[in-house]
Amino acid sequence: MTTSPLLFRLPKESHADSRLALLAISLQWTPEQVKSHIQKDTPIPLGHLSGMQLIEARRLLVSMGGTCIQENSDSEPQTLPEEPEDHEDILLMTPVAKGPAWPSLVGGIFAGLIIFLFFPMLEYGFSFILVPVHEMGHAFAYWLYGYPSIPAFDFNYGGGVTMHQERSLQVFWGLMLVEGLGVWYLRNYSRLQKLAAGFMILQLATAFLMVHEIVGLAAGHGMELLIMGVFIYRAIAGVSIVATGERFVYSLVGSIMWLHSARFAYRLLTSEEHRYLYEEAKGGGHWMDFSRIAEEFVNTSLERVAIVFLIFALLTPLIAWIAAISRTRWLPWLFKK
Repeated sequence: MTTSPLLFRLPKESHADSRLALLAISLQWTPEQVKSHIQKDTPIPLGHLSGMQLIEARRLLVSMGGTCIQENSDSEPQTLPEEPEDHEDILLMTPVAKGPAWPSLVGGIFAGLIIFLFFPMLEYGFSFILVPVHEMGHAFAYWLYGYPSIPAFDFNYGGGVTMHQERSLQVFWGLMLVEGLGVWYLRNYSRLQKLAAGFMILQLATAFLMVHEIVGLAAGHGMELLIMGVFIYRAIAGVSIVATGERFVYSLVGSIMWLHSARFAYRLLTSEEHRYLYEEAKGGGHWMDFSRIAEEFVNTSLERVAIVFLIFALLTPLIAWIAAISRTRWLPWLFKK
């Protein structure tokens, strides 16, 4: 018995569905190809897909009112069971979590605020999440510029420390080669490829300038803001959620991380005592990240560096919110062939 490829039929009104662009990406087609099949009432074949791409395409088609059939030479078309929806979505494009976001989001923010204001020891425990995140940010930036690095906890003075060696040009050019292969691999997605190529060009342009040392120092706090933004984004959008409670946890941890970062910047900006304690950490000598940026590279005050960080900290939740509510527009645009 020979079996034809898996087929789907969509109702003609589906050509105006907002999920059509996401479906086109899952099918590795253009939106125009999908619209053409819908308008001509031509079944959409899924035989060229496999694994999670097949599951994602089927889930989108079912959610758009499509009918899945399996045709073969010996029997009538038969309806296939729907795939389960509790799986990791392709490219974080379609939410897995069901129901409104606001109960988990507001509940997480409220719980984070209560912990931050009234349970300082518990909030202090949560702050240890930032230590590995912070040090991995340093290590990531240093590796990008060819400095072999290892993030670690600092058992002498507390917090963390990233130990990096002298720059290795072999490591740097080897990494550039790997990134170049990655850019070539994205050749079917021109916009994403241009974005990756732009990052690579920026990396190469700054690699032998003083600015790369500033990037290495700022990357610790920058990674904190990035992970915080990802947590808030996931809490709002509901992407990559296996259990419903994860949205609450993302909101809770993201909120505490945001409050911690905002307070840190505000104290550096307004309190001479906290600036003194910050600059005398790690045994004194102004070895802290923002102190070094201000005094060694930018020749400015610690307060001005704190203002810049505070602005970015305040903007992070807003950026995460905009990214979450507009994901059905910018993700298809980014991954368009």
